[in-house]
Amino acid sequence: MQSRILNAHSAYPPYGPFHTSAPFLIFVTLIAAVIIGVWMWNRMRAVWSWRKYAEQLGGFVRMRNRFSPACLTASINNRPFIMETAVSHEDETPYYHTRGVFPINNSSGFILGIRRKSMLEEAQTRNERADHSQNDPEFDKKFFLTYNDQNSLSSALRSEHRRELLRYSDVEIYVRLEEIEWRRSGEIRDLAVIIRLNKLILEMAQSIEQLHGNSKTYSERLADEQKILHGI
Repeated sequence: MQSRILNAHSAYPPYGPFHTSAPFLIFVTLIAAVIIGVWMWNRMRAVWSWRKYAEQLGGFVRMRNRFSPACLTASINNRPFIMETAVSHEDETPYYHTRGVFPINNSSGFILGIRRKSMLEEAQTRNERADHSQNDPEFDKKFFLTYNDQNSLSSALRSEHRRELLRYSDVEIYVRLEEIEWRRSGEIRDLAVIIRLNKLILEMAQSIEQLHGNSKTYSERLADEQKILHGI
């Protein structure tokens, strides 16, 4: 009889020793599920945006892996276009970025490099006067700019282009002899940003293609290109 009473009043709850922690375990599981869901959504944003853009353009997306797009090829305004993720080794630290590129008929040989300053660079140069002043103090303060023809700069980089560039905390624009490109770090996941940046460099390309040619030889233009690309 005594043993029956003891068994009937066992110290353990009827559903095992972890019954009292069940609400906590449910809470932890829900939090973990939310974190995983947010991570998956963020990782897949680039894939969804690139595929949607390719669908709009009638283009094609090639994947790097399940979560990362490698390359998008299409045509915009009858001009071939490529957007890709790549790693640059131009600096000491590898730089993973997204770049969008259009070919350009650059008969004038105009070369341009634009790069948004980091916060540290902006602080270090806040008292320096920009050699490339555009009568745009905000732009001059936030960007490194180098080029090979002052007279062509105002046509290639108009005020609306500078306003667009100021929207981004990191952005680069390069005008070479045969192509124009934008770059931003990481994988660009925002479709609206992709569309705006492509519109920007298309407008710049059209302006540059209307510039008059110059007397420089092709080798001299190549030297300008290398100087510009390593200058910022």
